[in-house]
Amino acid sequence: MFKKISFILILTNFFFLPSLCATKLLVYTNNLAMVNESYEIEPREEVEITNLPAYLLPETVFVQNLEILEQEFLYDLMDVSSLTKKFEGKKVTLNHEDEFSEVILLKQSYKDRIFLLNNSLYLNMPGQLILDAAQAVKTPTLKWRVEPFKKTKTIELEYLTENISYNVSYLLNLGKENILSSWLNITNHCGRDFENIDLLIFLGDVNFLGKGYRQSSGMQVKSLAASGVTSISSKVGKYSIYQVPFRTTLNNNSTKNITFIKLLDLLVNEKIEIHALQEKNYAITKMEFLNSTDYELAKGRVKVYKNDVFIGENFLPYTSKNEKVSLETGKLFNVYATKKQLEYRNINKETTEQTFEIKVNNFSEKTVELDLIENLSGDWKILKSNTKYLKESTSKLKFALHLKASEELLLKYTIRIKH
Repeated sequence: MFKKISFILILTNFFFLPSLCATKLLVYTNNLAMVNESYEIEPREEVEITNLPAYLLPETVFVQNLEILEQEFLYDLMDVSSLTKKFEGKKVTLNHEDEFSEVILLKQSYKDRIFLLNNSLYLNMPGQLILDAAQAVKTPTLKWRVEPFKKTKTIELEYLTENISYNVSYLLNLGKENILSSWLNITNHCGRDFENIDLLIFLGDVNFLGKGYRQSSGMQVKSLAASGVTSISSKVGKYSIYQVPFRTTLNNNSTKNITFIKLLDLLVNEKIEIHALQEKNYAITKMEFLNSTDYELAKGRVKVYKNDVFIGENFLPYTSKNEKVSLETGKLFNVYATKKQLEYRNINKETTEQTFEIKVNNFSEKTVELDLIENLSGDWKILKSNTKYLKESTSKLKFALHLKASEELLLKYTIRIKH
């Protein structure tokens, strides 16, 4: 019969720990964050920084105002299996019915526990293991051997950690006022709480290879009006960084939602389009507006509501100031077009002439204005058409159509294409 396994950690040593002064956290979208912290340390040849993230990347550590000779990142998982594995081959104390014995733990597993005592092996010996806490690293710790110094000093520690990320979720409410509001969602699974910190987010996708990469933290702050955040321009590259205007706390294994960008009185253009790509093409609905602010919009999912009814969602990419946003929100089942080819003729090896007929139906009970779009390639020219058209670009042909309720419209055109 297997014996119940239990153990106790006993703290045997106390030592001075550096005092944490301030923390700044810069969060990226790709499960990565850069931590910048200030510590006050007393003169000593060995320095230990505790309570660090379990997913800290030690090769990204950068320290100012301290000469480090060597570094070790220590972390023991606080569970029975990990701790007993660490103490295998070492002396431990065994308590059985209030009788204490010093033994050497050779093996501890779910099925077996083997001890060495007085040159004899004891198998599945009952009792409670008592482990020396001084030999266990209870929180992730950086241990440095440093050049000696004589006075208490403040150092700056910077590193990358994985398992922290952010995303932005938008709500576009259409009604008497068109309002775009947003949540900044920070998820922390790095193994550490961050209390009373300055929180920043990085707009853009940086290349991260997993190890050996460190983003510079040199920044300059500039004011950002009407958004509730602060824009920071990095000295390296032309990325934008936003700062939450108050300090906050991020607990481990949690997600925090912070009110983010809010735009009022948006001028939103509601559009209906049909892309004539196949035999039957349903109309799609789009919402378009201009980012007329002085700052960039972070990428994120946008949910669209009209008169308190959810009408669709789509993904907003990173959007520069004065850039148009176009969001496809859904399809209309009762407005569609059918397309067929009537003629095809080879002029030469490179040139063809084709005639198409497109029947557009509006089976809804309302008048519909829509754009019928043809996406084309090559050098093309419309030879004849029974409907006005616009060549918007070298690859886009547009017909602006007006259909009354239950109306059917027949569009016909001939095109010459040189490939």
